[in-house]
This record gives sequence, structure tokens and C-alpha cells, in this order.
Amino acid sequence: MNLSKKLAILIFLGVFIPVIWTSFLILPVIDPILRLNVEGLGGLAINVFFRILLLTIIIVVPTSVTLWIIITKSILKPIKYFNEISKIIATGNLGKKIEYFSKDELGELGQNINTMVKNLSTAFQNMANSLRNEKIIEKELQIAN
Repeated sequence: MNLSKKLAILIFLGVFIPVIWTSFLILPVIDPILRLNVEGLGGLAINVFFRILLLTIIIVVPTSVTLWIIITKSILKPIKYFNEISKIIATGNLGKKIEYFSKDELGELGQNINTMVKNLSTAFQNMANSLRNEKIIEKELQIAN
């Protein structure tokens, strides 16, 4: 499952389901508490305002915390791991690999970084071999002269 689908599911589960749950289960329980003895259109506006405020507090805070925890674990943790490994690779340690296997964009990024490191390692080995060969040829030429 790719990253955008995971985020869409998280948003659906984190927002729409609690709204429906709150509307059908909690609102009938708290509705008698919120009934204000204010007459007319102004009283209706105050009643609606308090309902919206209470629903917002009941829904938004737990939903936000839940989404933050899930997103942190599923997205930010691998990104932090990739950052740590890339810092190690940047110091010249081309033997380090990313060990993150998933079929989403983050897994693909990990594979691409591993491929890049492998290609860099091969290129450096080829350069080292070329330099060695040039030095050998240079020594042979000096001996021949």
C-alpha cells in the first residue's frame, strides 16, 4: 500500500469515524445537559455554538493525538532512520545499507539509496583501479627509459 493511501485511510479513520461515533453515541447523552433555557433564535445559536464547541473538544483533541502518533510511527520514524544512515554514508562509509523493506514510497526510497551507494562504491573502486594501473604504467615507463 502506498503512502498516499495510508494517509487517506488514517484521515478517514481519524476524522469521519469519530464524528459519526460522537454524533450517534455521545450527543444524545450530552444533549439534555446542553439544552439551555434561552428563547428564540439567539438561544438556538448559543445552543448550537456550545454543541459545536463540545463536539470539537471531544473529537479533535483525541483524533489529533491519535493521528500524530500513527503518522509519527509510520512515516517520520523511517525518515529519521534514512537521515541517520545517509549521514553515515556521507562520511564515506559506503558499506552501510538501509534495511527498510516496504512496498510504499519510503521502501522505494530506501532501495534507491542502497542502489546509489552500491554504484558509488563501484565507481570509487574503478577509479582506484585506474589510478593503480596508471601508476604501474608510469613506473614501467620510468624503468624503460
